[in-house]
Amino acid sequence: GSTSRMEVSFYDIDLKVQGMTTLEECLKEFFLKEELSGDNQYACDACNAKVDAERGIELLELPAVLHLQLMRFVYDLKSNARKKVTNAITFPRVLDLTEHCGAVREAQR
Repeated sequence: GSTSRMEVSFYDIDLKVQGMTTLEECLKEFFLKEELSGDNQYACDACNAKVDAERGIELLELPAVLHLQLMRFVYDLKSNARKKVTNAITFPRVLDLTEHCGAVREAQR
């Protein structure tokens, strides 16, 4: 199959925290690949058809300073209002994002 890429500069990552207890869990959820199939298929320009695909985020390189935004507010359908997520999130002393950096992974192969 073919690969479609879009490179975008970034300085921050918005992380969902609901149901999470560690920063690593938040990052793992952020980088999960999404399956595009059925009614949600990818429109492939190369083959001019809708096809099953995966969509995800891969870091090419990290900025000098990276901001991690913890998304502490969610929309509650029952109350029709925003709700604050109050669970604690633990942070590691050193954050290693190597597994999420495609250029680093390629160099290690």
